[in-house]
Amino acid sequence: MFFKSEYHDANGLFSLLCKPKTLYLPIVAALFTFWCYQSGIIFALADVTRFFFIGIFFCFWVIINTADQRRLEAFWALARMKSLLMTYWQISLSYKLSDQDQIEAKKIISSIIPSIKFFLRQEDSHLSAESFWSIDYNIYKLTQLVELLRKNGMASPEISRLYQLIQLFASEYETIVSIKEYRTPKILRDFLKAALIISIFVLAPDFAQIWWYGIFVSALIWWFFSSLIVIQAQIEYPFRNHIDDFHDEYLDRFNERVEILEKNLK
Repeated sequence: MFFKSEYHDANGLFSLLCKPKTLYLPIVAALFTFWCYQSGIIFALADVTRFFFIGIFFCFWVIINTADQRRLEAFWALARMKSLLMTYWQISLSYKLSDQDQIEAKKIISSIIPSIKFFLRQEDSHLSAESFWSIDYNIYKLTQLVELLRKNGMASPEISRLYQLIQLFASEYETIVSIKEYRTPKILRDFLKAALIISIFVLAPDFAQIWWYGIFVSALIWWFFSSLIVIQAQIEYPFRNHIDDFHDEYLDRFNERVEILEKNLK
């Protein structure tokens, strides 16, 4: 199960949508609408309003859809990595290694997921070459495990298959790295933010037609748009342990499965 159904304290929906950054535009929109009414700057701009809203919603659709695809791709890449590691472990268990070699093999397999979790939880600003070392080293240790199995009599076709699994695992890992380090196009996000700011001043005279209700509606609409920007930023980066991100237990359960599989196949 990728998601938790309940909300958690500071990661809840309310705190997410009531951050200060979601309140700036609504306040400006309400104040400028009020100023337009007080100054008599009132126009009926039905066609202009429709044009702005259609364009803004289209931009939101593009960036949120792109962000959600990135999020899902990150989940599927993690799932494929776990699947490859489990297949690797199952194959290694089919060969009767010595107790010492079995302990070493299990240590290698069990150390990979914690290193991935640690890497994913690091903030981008803290990433360095050292951040990648642990996983790169564990992938190297997988190749050592292959050679250990070769010494214990594994046939060449199966050895080749294990190396293919390692290559696929490394490929999925690089997919996760690219999702973590790169975002949806910044120029599109900046354009959307600029369009929202401009639309406040363009559409305020239209909202001023309905006085207090117009002030309330303008504030509500721009709060809604600001919240969508925050939601998009969270969706496209599913590594912070927020309500719709992957959670630690999803990765932690892998080592429990490794333990159970080894115990039941002995």
